[in-house]
Amino acid sequence: MKLWQNVKGYVCISVKGFSKERFLNLLAANDIYVWDIGYFGNTIKLSLTVSGFRRIRPLLKKTHCRIKILSKHGFPFIIEKYKNRYLFNLGFCLFWVSVFALSQFIWLLEINGNSTVSDAEILAFCKSRNVCAGTYKHAVDIEKLKTDIRKKYPQISWISVVQRGTKLSVNIAENVPDVSVPSDAEPCDIISVKDCVITEIIAQNGTPAVNVGEAVKKGDILIRSDFDMLDENGTPAPLYPAHSAGKVRGKWSEELSFDFPYLADIKIYTGKTHVLRKISIFGIEFDTNFLKKDTKFKKYDIINKNTQLNLGVDYPLPVIIKKKIFKEYEMTEKLYSKEEAEKAASLAADRKLMSTLPQNCDILDKQIEFIHSGDHVKVMIKLLLEDDIGVITGGNVFNGTNEAAN
Repeated sequence: MKLWQNVKGYVCISVKGFSKERFLNLLAANDIYVWDIGYFGNTIKLSLTVSGFRRIRPLLKKTHCRIKILSKHGFPFIIEKYKNRYLFNLGFCLFWVSVFALSQFIWLLEINGNSTVSDAEILAFCKSRNVCAGTYKHAVDIEKLKTDIRKKYPQISWISVVQRGTKLSVNIAENVPDVSVPSDAEPCDIISVKDCVITEIIAQNGTPAVNVGEAVKKGDILIRSDFDMLDENGTPAPLYPAHSAGKVRGKWSEELSFDFPYLADIKIYTGKTHVLRKISIFGIEFDTNFLKKDTKFKKYDIINKNTQLNLGVDYPLPVIIKKKIFKEYEMTEKLYSKEEAEKAASLAADRKLMSTLPQNCDILDKQIEFIHSGDHVKVMIKLLLEDDIGVITGGNVFNGTNEAAN
């Protein structure tokens, strides 16, 4: 309702006179819509539409009331105000023409759901098919692009390409890696790389040699290259040994320890920042730091923030504001109490584990013990870990395919 009133335009007026109530009755009798009616001493204030305002003169004469226009609102009054400002109107029109022209191109490609194929790889492939930022969106053959991506990357089992506004979203789902073994592959077993307890075993080629829950030692065979198959007479079938393939995970305990000092150097941010800005338009960067130079801070952290302008979620524009923020800090010594040292040491332990453990390794259980001694606290960490523990005889860690794990 409020929006429609602004489109049509309305005025706020004050009414004075001896017959103000009769004036309100006549407004209702003549179907003149009014709202926001309020009494302020001997004055009535109300709002009514522009068309209703044009019809109240006879009613004012009948009731001998006087009115005063307090304010005008809505689109018709904006047009009236700016109709003679030709340069402003020209700029306003050019702005919307530019927005319409820019909305006919793709300015953002978004990749979702990929894991084995990187964003950069898919974007590069799309660019080779003339689909990139700045491409005329009506020239993009979405069905052909989907087909080409599927052909290029067979590990993709499902793909959806959605074009909304100036954004093109490529949503994909990847299937289980192909574990087919070449016919000329040499027979081999999968063995364990450490002492552990088996938590999962899937033999996709070969015969499982252990069961879930069974304890194994480093070097034990997990998946044999031969097959346990019987022919129609119940005797072992003479099958050629296989190039073993499968997935084997195991769990094991591990202990780590390190010393955390009570007196440590820590960062203290001063609150001072230095910001450098650049603007990228159609991929061309412009430096806006005409008088600013690089920071004079001696010690600082750098934070990069890129903001792409848009006219809504689905209408990004080819304008990116790039900010480089320098945050000054000072190094100072801090003497931790026992409780503070334990909290800080626990955070340090988490960072150490994140940086040292393999990506696919799961922490099933973690126990931390603190031993205070002298000028430091000793951190003892007991872990229960689970990870891929199968390795093809020859040394390559097996992760569910015939390729070596990274």
